[in-house]
Amino acid sequence: MAIEQRTSKEKEAELWSACEAKQSFWALWRNTELVKECYTEALRELRATQSFPPAIILKHYAHLDVISTHHVGALLWTAAGIAQFKLARSSTHERQRHRFVGRLYMLAVVLLTIGFLRIDKHDLHADNDFRTAYPGMPPRHPIEHFATVIALYGLQIWFVFTAYKAGMTARAKRFNEHRTWIVRHVASGLWVVVMRVFSVLFFAILTAAIDLGMQPPGGTIRYWLFAGSMILGTIVSFAGSEYYLKLTQPKLLQ
Repeated sequence: MAIEQRTSKEKEAELWSACEAKQSFWALWRNTELVKECYTEALRELRATQSFPPAIILKHYAHLDVISTHHVGALLWTAAGIAQFKLARSSTHERQRHRFVGRLYMLAVVLLTIGFLRIDKHDLHADNDFRTAYPGMPPRHPIEHFATVIALYGLQIWFVFTAYKAGMTARAKRFNEHRTWIVRHVASGLWVVVMRVFSVLFFAILTAAIDLGMQPPGGTIRYWLFAGSMILGTIVSFAGSEYYLKLTQPKLLQ
């Protein structure tokens, strides 16, 4: 995906240079509208051959409130989560450290939740993103958008609820239940990573098909490939966590 981003940005820079070269010096000096029109048209043609538009990958970077909450929270959540699973908890000092990192973990959950609300505020959802990148797609249907938002809010509520249950059971020293809820909580955030694995796989196949001569599909097919990766990522993460719990802690699930 990083290679695809870099290649796309290089191609877009080349398009802009090519459009500038087509204009006379005095036309550039008077007005850059001709260059912009040329670039817009060339970029539209480029996007028709791309498997995944860079604008969707980089959409958050125009919003500082999303970067400072959702992205910072994601880094903290990942680092604290790895520490909680990897660091020892045998001695008194180690258990104190575990509790401290756990508080940082809960802070990350708060930041991620605030970031999600800001994402919703800016309407940075896939059903809007793909229509922005591909203006030829049919208009967004209210029911489709409502279903998208409800599904995302449901996932976010489960993310917060499982974190709450993990925290409360730890405070009550019910450590077996705590481990159960923390595994479920990790799955409720890890689906985003699994979704990206499926997304990279699907769009890599699409890119290969285009390179082999397939007619580049429109935005609708690309959107449903992306949506499908979200659905599969969620199913695999949630089912995987429950299967793991069934194998390791069968009595807690009875």
